[in-house]
Amino acid sequence: MNADSVCVDDSGAAKLGVQHLLSLGHRRSAIITGPRTLRNQQERLRGYGRTLKGAGLPAHPSLIWSASFEMEDIHAVSQRGLLRQKYNPTARFATDGVTGSVRAEDLYSLGFTTPDSIAFVTFDELIAEDFFQPRITSVVQPTYAIGHRAVEVPYDRIVDRGATSVSKVRLPAALLVRDSSRTHKRASIVK
Repeated sequence: MNADSVCVDDSGAAKLGVQHLLSLGHRRSAIITGPRTLRNQQERLRGYGRTLKGAGLPAHPSLIWSASFEMEDIHAVSQRGLLRQKYNPTARFATDGVTGSVRAEDLYSLGFTTPDSIAFVTFDELIAEDFFQPRITSVVQPTYAIGHRAVEVPYDRIVDRGATSVSKVRLPAALLVRDSSRTHKRASIVK
C-alpha cells in the first residue's frame, strides 16, 4: 500500500537493544518476537540479525523464538526456549511489550535472575515496569515525536496541494538501561 506512515525505526531500535547486550559481553542472545507476519516484528528481527552479523556472530535459529500475542503461546515458547540447554543464551531481547512482560514473568518463575543468570532487554516500556524487580531495560519508542509528525505529515500535504510523494518517516528509539542488563560480578557472560 502506498500511504504516508510515521513510526519508529524498528530495525534501528532492535539494534540499540542488541548492541547494548553485546557491549556487556553477551555473545548468545536469544530473541522472542510477536507474529512474524507483522512488518514491525520482521524489521526488529532483521535488526537483531544484522547487529549480530556485524559483530561476527551468527543468528542461530534455536535462539530465535516466535509467538503469537496470545499469553499461553508466549509462555509456551518462552519456557521451551529458556529450558533448552544446548544453546544456553546469556541474554534475551523481546521485540515488544506483550512478549516482554510475559518473558519477564517466565524468567522469574523458572528461577532465573536478571542480570545475574540472564540479561534482559525489551522493546517498549512495560506498563507494569515498576512491578518488576529488578527494573527492566527498555528500548523506548519516541511516542510524542511519532504523534507530532503524524499530524505534520497530512498537514504538510494539505498546505502543499500539489504534493504527490508519499512520506515514510522513521524516528529513532532510545535505550533506557536499568537493572535487568547492568554488568554484574558473576561470570555468566560468554565471550
